[in-house]
Amino acid sequence: MNNVQDIEAAVEQLAPEQRAQFRAWFAAFDSQEWDQQMEQDLGAGRLDWLADEAMADLAGGSCIDR
Repeated sequence: MNNVQDIEAAVEQLAPEQRAQFRAWFAAFDSQEWDQQMEQDLGAGRLDWLADEAMADLAGGSCIDR
């Protein structure tokens, strides 16, 4: 498999049960990759602005307690 089209063709050939297994595997794979990227972004401070904004909203009375 050298490209996305090859992968798509292979997935199309899977039996329904195999596609379900593939979907579950890919969802877990994709989630793990996303989590790793979030950890890297947090560690590098790329998301600090979100916390700063939330703290400013809290200090400014823009937040409600539920």
